[in-house]
Amino acid sequence: MEKIINNIISFVLAYLLTFFVAQISTILPAFSHNVPVIVYSSYLDFNTLTSATSDEVWQSADNVINIFGSGIIILFLVIFISIVLLLKWKSKKVWIQRLLFWIVICSFMRFCDSFIFGHIFNLWSFNLVTDFLGLTFPSKVAKTIFIIVMIIILCFGTYFLRELIVAIVNPCKEDIKTQVKNNIIYPSIIGSVIVFIILFPVTHKFATIEIANILITPPLLASLFRMGVAKKFSFIDKKAITIEEKKEKIYIPLIAIVILLSTSLRVVFDKGIKITPNTYDNYILNNLLIFVVIIILLILTIYLLIAYFHHHKQRKQEAEDQIQENKSYDELKGHHIFGERQHRSLNKCNRGWDEIEDEESL
Repeated sequence: MEKIINNIISFVLAYLLTFFVAQISTILPAFSHNVPVIVYSSYLDFNTLTSATSDEVWQSADNVINIFGSGIIILFLVIFISIVLLLKWKSKKVWIQRLLFWIVICSFMRFCDSFIFGHIFNLWSFNLVTDFLGLTFPSKVAKTIFIIVMIIILCFGTYFLRELIVAIVNPCKEDIKTQVKNNIIYPSIIGSVIVFIILFPVTHKFATIEIANILITPPLLASLFRMGVAKKFSFIDKKAITIEEKKEKIYIPLIAIVILLSTSLRVVFDKGIKITPNTYDNYILNNLLIFVVIIILLILTIYLLIAYFHHHKQRKQEAEDQIQENKSYDELKGHHIFGERQHRSLNKCNRGWDEIEDEESL
């Protein structure tokens, strides 16, 4: 039960983080282009303060692409960085692996759904980028083909992302179907209900894309992951699997972060916040963004340097410990405190380890 709860927490937090990333990556470019917007808890309202037919800013394709294309680039970066960290950074903390896994899933689902449902319902979303590029507008045939292509990308992409499940489960320790249920299906269903409660609008403003994400994510993951993961690990002998159920501790700090984010979202944005930029605000924002980027890069550089030297020191210590163990073994083998049989057994064991090391070196 603790494992399911922890995965639910990771799913909800990852969904909220990708939601904030998508919202901010749209609000900031709009702000820099002097586009007013009303920010609700789950919806960006451009219609009330500006008109798509009369306002000059919307007549420029470059402005529209810059405003709504930023979210596409940012989500791509989030997906790429999360996958790299998930595969290369083998953290001993399982909650980090789970959070990165769900960030990849939620970001990819949001990316595809924003295109698909944006075109179907003519929303202010990523679909405007392809419209103003001339790929899906004014031709309805081109729009239909693009929607079909994005649906295919969504299905096949989710199917191939099943490879990442090995970062959060061990298929050799427990039945893989049970692990998929506990780590993927149940958390996505229950987590989607929690997300819907968090984003449920007090006003009439609610984003169609959020409804689509909430409704589509659980069944898609349930079908593709269950089928794909079961097929991928079908070669494992179920009789040889040893069930080792380790009791986990519930992630209390992550629960506190989820409560803080959801409460802040509802309290601040339920009634809508008007953002009406001007030249002075743009100047402050640009300088603030430059300052934040520099600070983030500086912190990241310091962290990487510390991590590198710590890892180097740890590897050096492990090498010294290994050398010391080998010396102790050689000294022990030189003494005749063992009988002849025990001495031969040690030599046999030593030759066995030499053979294993030779195979690994090949």
